[in-house]
Amino acid sequence: MKEDPVKYIKPEFKIGEWLPIEYFQYIPNGVNAIHCDTRDFHMIMRNYKIEKDQYKDLYRLLHGAKINECFLIKRSEIMSWLKNIEEISGGKCKWRCLNFYTIKTKLGWLKYIRMYHYKDDYFVVCDGYAEPIDWRTMNEETLEKEYLNAH
Repeated sequence: MKEDPVKYIKPEFKIGEWLPIEYFQYIPNGVNAIHCDTRDFHMIMRNYKIEKDQYKDLYRLLHGAKINECFLIKRSEIMSWLKNIEEISGGKCKWRCLNFYTIKTKLGWLKYIRMYHYKDDYFVVCDGYAEPIDWRTMNEETLEKEYLNAH
């Protein structure tokens, strides 16, 4: 029997489960990490503490020098931005190879979009390796459509 997506509207069901993006309506307080698999736009929200010993580079990023504003996104903008990226890259599909001319990653494509709570209502937008990326440059004009292969 297929699960009812309505039960995931409550924040307590969202944290810690990989679910399709449409199950998420907003980012609840207390979430400090959001991971989006861009192949199928499933997401997970986490509330784990980012420890210095375990995540050295990420910890330095979040607690070091001031982060460039182009890497920061407001909590209230996250869901609409991700849903727009899904839509311009093929909408609902089982798989895609997402990349943008403006984003260079170690993997060669943007398999994951990761966001980490920074300060107040802001998150840092990163690639799959927790490298900050300029999310504002990710749009239909910069989408690498020839490699997308959405199906």
